[in-house]
Amino acid sequence: MNKAAPATRRIETKSSLRQENRYYGEQGIFETVSRTGEGWTFGLEDGVIQAFLAERGFEIVAHYTPPELEKLYLTAEDGTLHGRVNGTHCIVVASAQG
Repeated sequence: MNKAAPATRRIETKSSLRQENRYYGEQGIFETVSRTGEGWTFGLEDGVIQAFLAERGFEIVAHYTPPELEKLYLTAEDGTLHGRVNGTHCIVVASAQG
């Protein structure tokens, strides 16, 4: 079995989809996934990501929420927002512990 080198970084995306319509874009992504016949098979709730990764030998290097991603990638210098990030998603960058 291949083990990741300690300096290797792994990018995890997380999403939780319960069709509660609590987040921007949640209903739309649910409809898209349903229409294509694709099941939403995996997601992590906020608050469990760190423990989930730690159990697998990783530690969080960075955790980007939808508003942070929008600011980094979709906001112009004048502050104009040019799009939205689905509120059910975030990006976590993790490295192997040790």
